[in-house]
Amino acid sequence: MRKNTIISITSLTIAILFGIGLGIADAKAKEVKVQIHTVKGSGITEQQVRGWINKANQIDGPNVVFVVDSNHVHEPNTKPTDPNVNDPCRVNIWGLPKCVVTGEPNYISGQKGNIIEIVPGKTDSSGTNVYVKDSTLAHELNHLLGLEHSTDPNNKMYPDNHPDSNGKYTSCHRKDAQITSDQRQQISASIAVTANQAMAAGHGAETYDNIADAVHPSIDLQRTAGWIRWI
Repeated sequence: MRKNTIISITSLTIAILFGIGLGIADAKAKEVKVQIHTVKGSGITEQQVRGWINKANQIDGPNVVFVVDSNHVHEPNTKPTDPNVNDPCRVNIWGLPKCVVTGEPNYISGQKGNIIEIVPGKTDSSGTNVYVKDSTLAHELNHLLGLEHSTDPNNKMYPDNHPDSNGKYTSCHRKDAQITSDQRQQISASIAVTANQAMAAGHGAETYDNIADAVHPSIDLQRTAGWIRWI
């Protein structure tokens, strides 16, 4: 890339911020594009994930709508940590036999960057009883949008899986999936949402002074969000 790199990035940033300003002022739902990744034999199906995404849309709408634009079925040895299988401009939702990216051995879900993991959970003789609720994915998606845990068991950001005094994890702690007006405003103005909107609006491509410099077709979602935070 040549000497106009800084100018290009600055122009991109201005374009993103301009798009953000319009997006916040617009009452229309903001779309966040997601990819579904399921691993064969994991116990999580595409149909399940789509159902959980529909639940997330019921809760977060009309402020934010999660839109599936592709589905991928992977072989059992596929690693979700491999950058070649994730789209940096999308939220990547993985159905896995166990959490790999976040490394949480006792959890049925986790979120790191633009990757969300959902695993079947388990019920065994040791007393561990963890499983996916229809609000589990909505909970993780909203972590990605910047929401922290709630202390209200009727709020969807209340953690569902708790260990007891013996360290055994169980579900059933989140009683409902309500969302407060403050949380609704926060997800609507989320950096992750506005970055996704900027990418969808075509502001993800940098301007190059020579076609030979264009080695990257777009700036990824996480980097775009980082630029917005910096500004």
